Amino acid sequence: MRSPFWDDEYCAHFSSTYNILVISLDYSKAPSDRFPVQPNEIIATVQAILSDSSLPVDKSCVVIGGVSAGGNLALSASQAPELKGRIHGAVCWCSTTDWTTSTADKLKSRPYRNAKDADVLKDAAAAFSWAYIQPGQNLRDPKLSVCFAKREDLPKWLFLIGEEYDALCRESKEMIMNLAELEGKEREEGNYEFEKGTIKWKMARGMVHGFTHYIPGESAVDKEVRLKMREETFAEVGEWLFKGPFSRVTPK
Repeated sequence: MRSPFWDDEYCAHFSSTYNILVISLDYSKAPSDRFPVQPNEIIATVQAILSDSSLPVDKSCVVIGGVSAGGNLALSASQAPELKGRIHGAVCWCSTTDWTTSTADKLKSRPYRNAKDADVLKDAAAAFSWAYIQPGQNLRDPKLSVCFAKREDLPKWLFLIGEEYDALCRESKEMIMNLAELEGKEREEGNYEFEKGTIKWKMARGMVHGFTHYIPGESAVDKEVRLKMREETFAEVGEWLFKGPFSRVTPK
């Protein structure tokens, strides 16, 4: 769904605030094209970008990222052998990381503010699965269910962000905690956020899926709260970028 235009405000913020080059990638949509067409297209596009000498790209400071399906594709593409060592970080928001767990189970495992709360993915998730995944596909393929990716196949610096009231939050949290090798009390204490070495997790409290973008039908109060959380999280991501994958350069 959507197009790069949908992310203009999001991308422009990071470009203008931190004076970095942001390139918004497009890919073929399902069901006309299904996995693995999309991650393969992202891989080819990133290769083309990194091979284009006319672009003002510092190739030692390359980060990939995305929101929702984009986060899944970013983590999928970054595992490609031809990109190994060329992508230094990933920032992914409210991403699908596990296709082996049913939507029904994901909905049961997420918290709700009240009994009338509805999940924005409740009715759409099944259609997304049908559209994107071909019959007979191995759902544990780490290019699809990125939670099964090996740590060494992912970028060195990883920042995953989830939303408290999102059916996809738990799978992102479990993935990042496993990659950081958190156990016991560490996992409990890191439920909302933690940082361990080059790995960082944040759960945006009170937020629903896609809080980085426009939420249809939200009230004025909810919008104010969402924009405040978005501003805070954007600033946290910016700080992390220059502390981590961009650490050798100074933000302007």
